[in-house]
Amino acid sequence: MLRAIDPSSPLDRRTEPVTSCYVLVDRQRLRRAWLTASLESWALGGRVVALASAAELASLVDDRGQRIALVILSVGSFSVADPAVAEDVRWLRSHLGDEIPIVLLSDREDPESMAAALRVGVRGYLPTSMEPNIARQVLALVLAGGSYAPPGLLLATETVGSPRAPVSAAASTTRSWLDNLTPRQREVLTLLGQGRPNKVIAQRLCMCESTVKVHVRQIMRKLGASNRTEVALKMRELLGAPN
Repeated sequence: MLRAIDPSSPLDRRTEPVTSCYVLVDRQRLRRAWLTASLESWALGGRVVALASAAELASLVDDRGQRIALVILSVGSFSVADPAVAEDVRWLRSHLGDEIPIVLLSDREDPESMAAALRVGVRGYLPTSMEPNIARQVLALVLAGGSYAPPGLLLATETVGSPRAPVSAAASTTRSWLDNLTPRQREVLTLLGQGRPNKVIAQRLCMCESTVKVHVRQIMRKLGASNRTEVALKMRELLGAPN
């Protein structure tokens, strides 16, 4: 444990570095260990701290020798409607405020769960089906001050008047853009946003790989994206997820 900096000591301020800390909260021991190893291999530029609950973060909050840069809350098949998850989110929000982003890692991909997470202040929603390279890009985006939600939630906003659909200044633009996509392109978009390669998309949708390539090019053209990763990351702009 790093020694807390004494603000009255010029020597401490000059010699004691502040370490960036990436916190993973997961109640399951084995899953927590595997995720920690993955995060450490991504070389985020700081150290990874794995905890079983959000409340264990209290000692880090008061340690001025460490700066909490990001909190990843791994919840498995649960959602923010689960009492234990809701309690963790409440604790994090009340103790960390709005400055430190929270990313939710979940097995659930239904629009209701994703929208509920965004409403309580989660800055990023990562389904466990997402490709690792896309997940790394999302974490980098959140660390840079952005926010992210999967394309599945964006597509759900097309239902006008739905009380559960997220409302934002970009909602009408989102629906207008979606109106220009064919039903098949929307299916491709969902898998594209998960980082799936063309071969996998073709297998999932029973299409020729050459047809998938045509759909991907059209989606990128309509979205104004230059590559596949940019498509996935630009979805959060169309969604208007909170910053």
